[in-house]
Amino acid sequence: APATPERPAWDWAKYPETNRLRLASLPCKVQPKSTLTFLSPLSGILHLHRPAVQTNLESGVVWAEFEPQILAVEAENLKEARARLVQREQTVRELEMPRQKLKLTRELWEAERQVSLLGWVSTNRELAGSAAGVMKGLELRPEGLAAAKEDVALLKKSLSALAGTNLAMVGMDLESQRADLQRRQLEFERKQEQSRIKMPFTGQLTVSLPVAEGVLDYPVTTGQELAVARDVSQIQLRVVLTDPAWAAFPPNALMAIVRLPTGDEIRGVFAFKRIERIYLREEAVAYFVVQGEQTGRAARLVGMEAAGELWLALDRPGRVVPKFALVLHQPAAFQNRNWADGVAQVWPTARVLAEGTAELMIGLTAEAIQ
Repeated sequence: APATPERPAWDWAKYPETNRLRLASLPCKVQPKSTLTFLSPLSGILHLHRPAVQTNLESGVVWAEFEPQILAVEAENLKEARARLVQREQTVRELEMPRQKLKLTRELWEAERQVSLLGWVSTNRELAGSAAGVMKGLELRPEGLAAAKEDVALLKKSLSALAGTNLAMVGMDLESQRADLQRRQLEFERKQEQSRIKMPFTGQLTVSLPVAEGVLDYPVTTGQELAVARDVSQIQLRVVLTDPAWAAFPPNALMAIVRLPTGDEIRGVFAFKRIERIYLREEAVAYFVVQGEQTGRAARLVGMEAAGELWLALDRPGRVVPKFALVLHQPAAFQNRNWADGVAQVWPTARVLAEGTAELMIGLTAEAIQ
C-alpha cells in the first residue's frame, strides 16, 4: 500500500489577527421603529383626505375623517349659536341693563324721599295730618318707617347687583346659556376628535381599504382595519438568538449585517434584547438599529426577511479559523466536537475565545505561534 502522505505543517500566518467573528448566518427581519394599525372606531362613511394607497405624511396630519359634511353643519350651527348669544348679551348690556338701572334708581330716590318724609313726620306729629296726602298710603306708625327703610336697603342691593352685571336681575339667565353652549362645544370637539384620524408620527401610511381612483368615500364598520402607519425614521433588524452560548457575550459586542444582491451591506448596532413568544415558545430576540445613510436603503426592505449575519466584536484580537480546517489538520483531536479541548490538545497554550457555527476565534501566545 502506498504510504500515507504527511499532513502539511499548520501555518498561523494564513489566519491574521482580528477582533471580529461571524457567529452565524440567520434570517433577519427588517422592520420600522414602530408600527401602528388603525381600526375603525365606529361604523359609517369614511372620507379619505389622502386617497393614495401608500404615502408619506407628517405627524398630526388628518388623513381620513368620518362624515365631514355632518360635522361641518354642526360646526356652523355652533358658530351661529355663539353669534346669537353674543348679540343677545350686547343687547342686554346696552339696552336692558341701562333701562333697569334707571328704573331702580328712580324707585330708590322715591323710597329715600318717603323715608325722609316719614322721619320728619314722626318727629312732628302735629303735621302728620297735612302730610298724609303725600305718603302714598304708608301708615303713620313706627313700623311704617322701618318698612320704608327696608325697601331702600333692598333697592340698593338690587342696584348694586345690577351694577355687577348680574343679568338675572333683568330676567335673562345668560350664564346658563353660555354653560350650555360650552357643553355643546366640548361635545362637538370630542366627536370631531373621534371622527378624525391623524398620523401619530412622521412616517409611511399604507391604506388597507380597496382604494379606487377618484373615490374618496368608503363605508366601513366598527373594528375594520383602515390603514397601517410605519415610522421609518429608524430601521431595526430583528434577529432570533438561537444559541444559548451567545448570552455569555456582552450585548453591545454583537452586530447584525444584511448583505444586498448589489454587494452593499446594511449594518445594525445592538439596541436591546427581549423575550418574545413565537409559536407558543419564548425566544430571546435581539434588535439592531441601522444608522446613518444606510437607513434610506434599509427602508426599502421593510417587511422583508433577509439573509443576515450575526457578528461578534471582542476587546482582544484573535485568529479566526474554520472548523473544517481544524478537523482536516487533527481529526482525532476534534472527533468529539469539543472545540475548546481539541484546541488545547493541539496547542496547549492556545484557547478558544469565541465559537461560531462554522469558525472559531482562537487566542494565541507567542509559544503557540512557534
